Amino acid sequence: MRIIVTTAEVAPIAKTGGLGDVCGSLPQALAALGHDVVVFMPFYRQAREYFERSGQPIEIAQPTTAITWNDWAAELTVFRSTLPGSQVPLYLLANDYFFNRDQIYSGRLDGHDDNLERYTFFSRAVIRTCEMLGLYPEILHAHDWHTALLPVFLHSGLRGSENFRGTRSVFTIHNLNYQGVGGLDRFHFLGLHDRYRRGDAL
Repeated sequence: MRIIVTTAEVAPIAKTGGLGDVCGSLPQALAALGHDVVVFMPFYRQAREYFERSGQPIEIAQPTTAITWNDWAAELTVFRSTLPGSQVPLYLLANDYFFNRDQIYSGRLDGHDDNLERYTFFSRAVIRTCEMLGLYPEILHAHDWHTALLPVFLHSGLRGSENFRGTRSVFTIHNLNYQGVGGLDRFHFLGLHDRYRRGDAL
């Protein structure tokens, strides 16, 4: 089974807690069971520093391209490596505006908390990278609120495409205290139909 794991943290590359520990080890356990597993994470400054320190090989998998959704556009560069100590492919999705910051969850320099925008971009970038590289999963495993939009994107129309028609999703909550809550004034950034504004929609 082809499984794509999407996460904001992967130990030991970039982590703040248990989410990173699970997403550093679970993909390897799944691969050991014979599954075809691929991991996606943001290419934070902390991840760049990890690869510089460790000397672990990393390469460009997809040169810089623009991705668009709704009335937004952002640049994406895709890097490829493996989970440390394994052969599990790891794709690191880079955008310096969103991910080159002092801490993994730092807001903008002006103090604005833009994590909703950052992880909406990450989720959109996961989909675009799958399309560019022909990585179409049977299972899309989303971890915590940072990737919670991915099952919604599948539901909202992505399964209408031939490549994602058979994709099913798993959503794992590691810490219910962190929910990525944002005001309705930022809903437009998600690129979702207005029907998802309803209280019973999400």
